Amino acid sequence: ENGYRAIVTIPAEKLQPLTVGTVIALDVVVFDNDIQMSWNDLTNAQASDNKYYGEFVCKPYIEVTRGTPEIDGIFEEEWINTEQVPLTITTGSPKASGTVRAMWDDEYLYAYFQVSDPEVSKMGLNAHEQDSVEVFVDQNNETSEIYQEDDSQYRINFENEASFNGVNCTAANLRSAAVRTETGYNVELGIKWIGVGPKVGDFLGLEFQINDGASDGSRIGTVSWYDESGMGYQRPSVFGTVKLIESQENQE
Repeated sequence: ENGYRAIVTIPAEKLQPLTVGTVIALDVVVFDNDIQMSWNDLTNAQASDNKYYGEFVCKPYIEVTRGTPEIDGIFEEEWINTEQVPLTITTGSPKASGTVRAMWDDEYLYAYFQVSDPEVSKMGLNAHEQDSVEVFVDQNNETSEIYQEDDSQYRINFENEASFNGVNCTAANLRSAAVRTETGYNVELGIKWIGVGPKVGDFLGLEFQINDGASDGSRIGTVSWYDESGMGYQRPSVFGTVKLIESQENQE
């Protein structure tokens, strides 16, 4: 009613392989009659010089399918057709590695972590220094700079001990189970929706993280999905974005 929308698709894969972390030089220009408005190049010389193009960094994105698992820490049939998400962003020198899967239903957002870790420890005095996994959720996807009532940070260690960050981030809103394995541990959890009625097509902010603790009580590193700043415990704006869908088959 007040203007127009343009969606442009560019076959960038013909120029270079697109993977997480790929950096693309790009600028965007909008013309209003004889007025030119640019995203990054204030000289408006994009057509002749790419010196002042901005940078786009390819970031991960996932679609979360509907389903209801049994929260027991065991990998069951419900998880088979979900997307296995690699956790590739590291800080420090972690020896742990892992993947995560996610599902949702009308009551909970679910996650299943499979962690490989040659040595697990909870000697750290602080919960984040222990071997554990974390899920950060921005349920209304407002990407705010501070935690609001819908934002939460849930942490569960390899012995299924939980800790919380957020006004409504409480034990009453969490179901979880942890299982030790030959190569590390698995954690399965469900986070209750807070004041949000989820539906197909909704977007929410999300981040996954593994904390790698050491026997001396320190945290030697982290492994995460999206955020490179390490500020997820304060700023939902650094979370990644996911979309709630019915099933992968229905999207094809």
